[in-house]
Amino acid sequence: DGQGRSDAAVARQLDALKTTSLTLQQHVEDERARRVASQEQNEQLYQQVSKLQMQQAVLEGDVQRLESENAGLKQTAPVSQLALTTNSQFTAHVERLEAKI
Repeated sequence: DGQGRSDAAVARQLDALKTTSLTLQQHVEDERARRVASQEQNEQLYQQVSKLQMQQAVLEGDVQRLESENAGLKQTAPVSQLALTTNSQFTAHVERLEAKI
């Protein structure tokens, strides 16, 4: 009869809507899980960036210290060179004196 076919059609539509609703609900849950995972990954990346920034600051401090030490060495290098020159001149002078003896 017509009512029975109508009831069956409504039941099929209801089943289709339930299936669609479950599918959409699953998509929402999947998206929520993806966002949570993305947020966790963002937090991990932020922590890694923070650690790298701290390491960079330490390395920059090391570079400044080494540049300062290098500048100090450059200032003492001429004095060391003068000492070596004076020492070699003294040695040569002693050798000339010894040769005269």
